[in-house]
Amino acid sequence: MIPVATLEDVQIRWLEIRQHGFVLHGFLLYTGSDQYFPEYIGGDGLTDLDMWSGDRCGIFLLHDAPAEWAEYAREHDHIWWRTFGAGGAGVDDQLLDAPVLHVGHGETLTPRQMLPSTNRGLAKMQVVAVLHYFGLAPTDHPCLILFRDLGDAKFWHIKLDDMLGIDIPRLRLALKQWFAGPTFNRLLKV
Repeated sequence: MIPVATLEDVQIRWLEIRQHGFVLHGFLLYTGSDQYFPEYIGGDGLTDLDMWSGDRCGIFLLHDAPAEWAEYAREHDHIWWRTFGAGGAGVDDQLLDAPVLHVGHGETLTPRQMLPSTNRGLAKMQVVAVLHYFGLAPTDHPCLILFRDLGDAKFWHIKLDDMLGIDIPRLRLALKQWFAGPTFNRLLKV
């Protein structure tokens, strides 16, 4: 999983991303109104999906990377860390994520956690921009778009409408089964 803010972030770094050796790339698209997708991804979803998609598939999420993800990515020398984290984070970003305010019980808050969330990663305009890029309707989410190369006309559009509204444990199970299933495995081998 590779959290990004915009399609342009991927386009700008595409040559670098391709060098990581993925045989398949994709976008997992959802908006804040696609019930339970944002909640799941904002919790354990990033690391779950990162494990399930494996090292042969890089999937982009239009989602702000939480501090826990940045730490996970740094510890595992993840492509996100090498492409968007360590090299892409400026001093201001590092300062925003430094724990500074002690709130009791051994917990701390970062300046970023105290700022109001802009939900930039869940902005519907960015989701629509990706859907438009692939020639899909602005209503074609939640979905997974898989492709070999960002410049190719061929891609696979997997609708995830049947996963809307199911609670987080069942959503997690449904996504886990999809990534362990025959369709995903077949696409990795094509």
